[in-house]
Amino acid sequence: MIRKFYQSVNTIKYSIPMTVLAFIIFAEAYLTTMGKDISALRIALIVTAAALAVVMVFYYRSKFQVRRQLKKVEDLKAYEAGGMIDRSYFLEDRMLVCAGLHIEEVRTKDLVEAVLEEKAHGRFVLHLKDHTHTIDMSLLDREEGERTAGYLKRVNPAIVLTDVEPKGKGTLKELGAVVRYEKK
Repeated sequence: MIRKFYQSVNTIKYSIPMTVLAFIIFAEAYLTTMGKDISALRIALIVTAAALAVVMVFYYRSKFQVRRQLKKVEDLKAYEAGGMIDRSYFLEDRMLVCAGLHIEEVRTKDLVEAVLEEKAHGRFVLHLKDHTHTIDMSLLDREEGERTAGYLKRVNPAIVLTDVEPKGKGTLKELGAVVRYEKK
């Protein structure tokens, strides 16, 4: 299910440009068959077809990158029981962090610092730093950043939080996890 989610995000990202270019190609081809045999129209048809081919190359490249990134994940199916914020999934000991279509698995105990940054149009990015590099995590609003900070502070009390205050108890249920009670 998670694999299909990230593949769908990729498909949605490229669906509008590919559809628009396909309709433009259809309209240009229709006009050339209607007797409007203008050399400029044929050139426009070739240019539009080339643009569609370039967009399709980027689409398939991105599709294979997502597949490759998800193959590196230890147990992808386990994330279905965890929480989810924007495009990132959470478990007790690790997170599947996503910004754009860059997906990376991170151990929560390895994180040293988390910095919340406001981007354009009210979007937020949480920069998670471990000992080797920085991983970006996209968020829809500040509240998601605060809930994520609460989770990070509960799991890793030594983490340094910048520009964000932890909110809540930091449980997976607050991050949207479905809690299932098994019979004993």
